[in-house]
Amino acid sequence: MARQNALRVMSYNCRGINIIKTEYIKSLLSICDILFIQEHWFCDAQIQSFSSLNSDFLSCGVCGFDSQSVLQGRPFGGCAILWRKELRTDVRVIDTGSRRVCAISCISDCYKLLFINVYMPFEDGDDNIEEFYSQLSVIENILELHAECLVVCGGDFNVDFSRDWAHTRLLNNFCERVSLRPASEHSCCTVDYTYNFNMLRFQVVDQFLLSELFFPSAVIKFEVLHDASNTSDHDPILLQLDVAIARCDCIPQQFRSKPAWHRANESQIADYCNNLRYQLGNVIMDFSRGNIKFVRDQTVLSGLT
Repeated sequence: MARQNALRVMSYNCRGINIIKTEYIKSLLSICDILFIQEHWFCDAQIQSFSSLNSDFLSCGVCGFDSQSVLQGRPFGGCAILWRKELRTDVRVIDTGSRRVCAISCISDCYKLLFINVYMPFEDGDDNIEEFYSQLSVIENILELHAECLVVCGGDFNVDFSRDWAHTRLLNNFCERVSLRPASEHSCCTVDYTYNFNMLRFQVVDQFLLSELFFPSAVIKFEVLHDASNTSDHDPILLQLDVAIARCDCIPQQFRSKPAWHRANESQIADYCNNLRYQLGNVIMDFSRGNIKFVRDQTVLSGLT
């Protein structure tokens, strides 16, 4: 059976994954349909472990560093997208060619949606400005290749639109050029801050950017979750969209036990053979009308004569 309701998209910079954060991410998955994760710190071989967080979700992601080289210091960066299996949409993972950007397209009967998750560099000198501009180029290339899609681009942009910094100006110009609008500008936004530094400095650096075509009417809610159980210095943001994507009621797969013939002893095999002979002895074959008919019940047989 298919059903439809609003689409819930969440973004969370976890600042590394440990046992405590794993449990917190599981709790986030229970209240969203699509989750963007930044700074998971996983190597390439660990990316697939995201799918084990919740059996109702599938995932894709990128590593933030070269897993083939000797790593100096702790792991860093990376981003991933997790989405519910029940969404009745054709999901395709997009090869971005970037260690800071991952993306999927979701094609349904009603919508063509493009979800882009980003982890952008912090503003700290000319090198990071070049890297920031380079990642914007990656995003723009994805948009051009999927021009037919409505866009939900989210993540840790390391940009607070209230600051007049170089990265802020770059991102503002980019949004204007590709027709994206920050969800923080919507009247439904209740986000006060998404990042804190020792609870002394507060900023909105985690963002969602939306296509201008459905920005005015599609946003139902844009909020931040300030949870005591969250041990990251970033708080998750939740975007609720009036996008009717059908969902399937997933029926858990049922497993039936099968005989382990390689473990059977001679006595068990003999019992099986005797039982099989008995069952076959109750089968009567009727060849009438050119068909072979197996009759197990003697009362049925009496009706044939």
